[in-house]
Amino acid sequence: MNSLRRFVDHDPNSFFQAQGVRLDVLVCHEMGHLLLAYHYGFEIARFRYLYHPEVGVYAALKNRPRAGHCREDRSDADEEARKLLAGEVAARLWAREDREEIVVGPGFYPNPYNLDEHTRFSDVGRSSNPQHDVDRTLNAFAESRGAGFGRRILEAFGFAESWWNWIWRLRSESREFLLDHKQELVGLTQRALAVRPYANTAEEIEGTPSGHVTGDVLILWCEQERVPTFHASRRSVPYK
Repeated sequence: MNSLRRFVDHDPNSFFQAQGVRLDVLVCHEMGHLLLAYHYGFEIARFRYLYHPEVGVYAALKNRPRAGHCREDRSDADEEARKLLAGEVAARLWAREDREEIVVGPGFYPNPYNLDEHTRFSDVGRSSNPQHDVDRTLNAFAESRGAGFGRRILEAFGFAESWWNWIWRLRSESREFLLDHKQELVGLTQRALAVRPYANTAEEIEGTPSGHVTGDVLILWCEQERVPTFHASRRSVPYK
């Protein structure tokens, strides 16, 4: 694996664009989220196929933190961040493009290639898509750690973990978990790919895919693939 840690933008040379928006890569991305969501007992609504004129068919997993989750709690925030970061890591493992890069959303500022361990968190912006995994991960850091002057003093004296070290540590932990459970990831991805995006020709012509999997079935898949749970008292439940 390339040891150069860097953020990259969503240009034509980035990981996902270079893959030609392969559906199997996008599906594995969502199954990476599912693996960690089930592991941490998140509530799971559904997996579904969608259509965008510029992309074609793509996939999305709808889930949310368990009841009682608190973004200001560091352990809860870390679990959510690992789950968010697991998507791209899973896609890279599937596509054999396992580099230490994080793809930011479109319109991200400042230039992501200029971000490094010396960048202050207050200078790190967001993309034009507030639902992008990286934006939500950075928000989890801000909500659980704070980002004021006092924190910068603590970081300077080594009493607090910087945002840079935090995000790369959690990404590494997500990658290690996915590697340890690669068989389960592959199994979930193969199950999802077996679901046809379109039910008939009319849907395909209109660009309205109806292919989906409900939360209760996704949870059953995880059980059948023997995905481990982190908290014995926290089990995923479906919702609509």
